[in-house]
Amino acid sequence: MNRNNILSVPNPVSYKENVLKKVGYIIALSRYIRQEKGINLTTQYSEMLFLYIVKQLGPILYFEARLWRRTFSLTEKMRFLNTSQYKKRINELNPPTYRKFSNDKLVEKSILSLLGVPTAKFLGFLHPFNGSDSKAQPLTTPEQLTEFLRQYIDKKLCFKLTEGWGGDGFVAAKVLAVNGELFLCSLKAGAKPQPINDFFRQYLAKNYHDGLVIEAFIEQHAVLSQLNESSVNTLRMWLIQSQGKVKVIGAVLRIGRKDQLVDNCGQGGFVCLIDKDSGKIKHGMTPSVIPRPFDQHPDTQVQLTGIQLPYWDKCLKIGQSCLRVFPHTNFVGLDIAFSKDGPLIVELNQEPDKISARIFGLPLKDLLDNDSF
Repeated sequence: MNRNNILSVPNPVSYKENVLKKVGYIIALSRYIRQEKGINLTTQYSEMLFLYIVKQLGPILYFEARLWRRTFSLTEKMRFLNTSQYKKRINELNPPTYRKFSNDKLVEKSILSLLGVPTAKFLGFLHPFNGSDSKAQPLTTPEQLTEFLRQYIDKKLCFKLTEGWGGDGFVAAKVLAVNGELFLCSLKAGAKPQPINDFFRQYLAKNYHDGLVIEAFIEQHAVLSQLNESSVNTLRMWLIQSQGKVKVIGAVLRIGRKDQLVDNCGQGGFVCLIDKDSGKIKHGMTPSVIPRPFDQHPDTQVQLTGIQLPYWDKCLKIGQSCLRVFPHTNFVGLDIAFSKDGPLIVELNQEPDKISARIFGLPLKDLLDNDSF
């Protein structure tokens, strides 16, 4: 093969893009699959057309779910779900009336803490009208924030949106005191300490009116820190429940890139497929539509494959407990951090991004079947 003609994975396009861009993207992906997997264009286009007519599975989903794979029969491919079908199934498993409990991180943390499920320590809620610390003292202004922070000198804190995803709005900082004056220093590489008001204007003011949950920073277990020390690397575990019995559908570990604070793929991170029985890393994967496996961290070359995640049995137990105790919830994508003292629930997603399921090995309809156990 002429190496000059080798195709690379095309950059993804949004479902909201215009038709011409989406058609160009589909053509580029199909050519890439022909090159890499040897599946001719006629086969790909005929399958796309059939699946769209019969099951409303669109051409972009054909590649996102890797429906071109020869390991799936046509019958199995028809058991995948498009976005509207996935949402319908989510509504059956998790009634929409109760999903607001999980969407609001303050309410979610309250329920989990009340029922004894371990989470990062809650410190306060910063909001212009409803703000309060954990002792019912008002936390509504930058001045009150300054006084609040005096009890956390030399400590690391996190600020999180009450309703956010993908790491948006996440801020981590250390509280410092110099000659009686307080400073906050972002944990981003190269950041310098700032007076509280300056830090507030730069990092917090944008999301202040929506409310920010303040938590103690999670000092992660040494095993996770070795994989990438700048980010808190978290487990995303899919679980489903039926009549009190909970089953793990699949699990991935999200790892950040060097000097990044968050592990989300949307901000440069990647995922590792986890053996759900042993808790060992199988391999890392690029977050692209056509993922490529690898065994070492792409920045540091630290070994990934074969690493045993700590507290695996505890992770399974608190995951199952979390699903059991949360009101009217039968399916969840659970985010778990590995602290030095054990696993902690980061957040509970009742409608996790369905793209995670493409590496779990079964059609989405089968993964969400809670009548099979």
